[in-house]
Amino acid sequence: MKKMIFILLVWQSMTAFAQFSDNFNDGLFTSGAGTNREVNWNGDIAEFIVNDARQLQLNSLEFKSPAYLSTASTRLLNTSWEFFVKMNFNPTEGNYANIYLTSDTENLNAADGLNGLFIQIGYTEKNICLRRSQKGKNNQTLVKGTVNRLNLNPVSVHVKATLNDSGTFSLYSRLEGESAFTLEGTTTLAVADLPASQWFGIVCTFTTTRKQHFFFDDFVVQELGEDHPDPDPNLCQENDLIINEILFNPPTGGEEYVELYNRSEKTIDLRSISLATRKTDGSLQYIHPITTEETLLLPENYVLITKNRTAVCQLFQCRDEALCVEPASIAALNNTGGCLVVLNNTNSEIIDQFYFSESLHSQGVSPKKGVALERISFENPTNEASNWASASSLSGNGTPGYRNSQSATTGITKVNKNVIQVEYPKQKGESYLIKYQLDKAGYNCRLFIYDSLGRKAQTLSHNDLLGHEGFIPWNGTGAGNRRLPAGVYIIYLEIFDMEGQVQQFKLPVVVQ
Repeated sequence: MKKMIFILLVWQSMTAFAQFSDNFNDGLFTSGAGTNREVNWNGDIAEFIVNDARQLQLNSLEFKSPAYLSTASTRLLNTSWEFFVKMNFNPTEGNYANIYLTSDTENLNAADGLNGLFIQIGYTEKNICLRRSQKGKNNQTLVKGTVNRLNLNPVSVHVKATLNDSGTFSLYSRLEGESAFTLEGTTTLAVADLPASQWFGIVCTFTTTRKQHFFFDDFVVQELGEDHPDPDPNLCQENDLIINEILFNPPTGGEEYVELYNRSEKTIDLRSISLATRKTDGSLQYIHPITTEETLLLPENYVLITKNRTAVCQLFQCRDEALCVEPASIAALNNTGGCLVVLNNTNSEIIDQFYFSESLHSQGVSPKKGVALERISFENPTNEASNWASASSLSGNGTPGYRNSQSATTGITKVNKNVIQVEYPKQKGESYLIKYQLDKAGYNCRLFIYDSLGRKAQTLSHNDLLGHEGFIPWNGTGAGNRRLPAGVYIIYLEIFDMEGQVQQFKLPVVVQ
């Protein structure tokens, strides 16, 4: 009988360590004589209090940064973690919080490091991200989260994370005032490489003016159940549908437009998608579905979204086969910059968002009015500044509904140097095509035709912005659009960027 009681007590102890919840309603965070607490926090206990609002609060009067608390927790796979964090400031490199979901050591500030997973709240990119700590190695970011999501003062955020038995980790957040969690991102972890967990905890890194401005509450660590389902693989999820082109400052008489690209293997019903913008405080506004009619976007296809397709196509080169939707309502875009958000109507999760700005235009582009911003790579992050460039002027300053002039994803091996070649007409009446494939976006060009005596016969381009690759047609004519006599001519192409790099190409061409 005593043996059975001992086994039962051990099982209860292991279960308590495996999962726990703590809302600090008893006004305590440590257990001891005369308390009934099941959760005991250890570490820098002199640096924390439970305040009158029954929240765990940093209270580092002696300014001991970083300060940590940890409590026993062995849960790892098939687990959900939830908690609330409030910071009465805009997070910075010197003021942020780390929540350790797993750790193999009790001291989260151990000099020799630790092995575990933690969620970073804030830091320089003001985001919520999952990171991995490994002894002897630099911390690794596994889920980056949305940049500038926490560009707020104060920050109040509910965080949820799940890890299933197959290693799929999902990270969610819900800001104060939001009605549903937003998916920050997912990743698949190698289960065999995950270290066993012994501890859960928090670490506050702070400056002297923030030593009482961190608050924590509503910790819940439990088995992953029906209340915390894994993401539905059939739903449009983060980065399935990406912002690929945007015209936020249209030409006079024109219309704003947004282009999305389906980079997934799913067929997306656009009825499930909304566009929104962010206010200066980070909250969403003007949330409108892009269509109420069944409209399917196939994998590796584009969709043009605008209030007035006719107005767009009067000023830009549209293609008849391009998919276009004209929403009943759509948020107006600020002419100098803002944040455009793509949402899933089904679960209110953010699929993509872009902090657009005039400063992202290619150097030397003036005026910027009437010039679209184009994404260069589908694979690089949406908010990476180097992943955007002005649409080529040779393309008409925009490519609504089809492949970008600045696109670096063409199925052709990436070039390490610039390649120029001439394609001759295949039949009478066609043009010569002066094709280019460049190592980067942002080159301008000058293009002239000279005769065999060195006399300029035609000017084809003067300070035009080129795309990553493309062509410039020439119909074999000279001044006055008159057909040039048969003979050998020289194509002179000069490309240059705003950093002062200049390259010149001379190619012979035979006019017959």
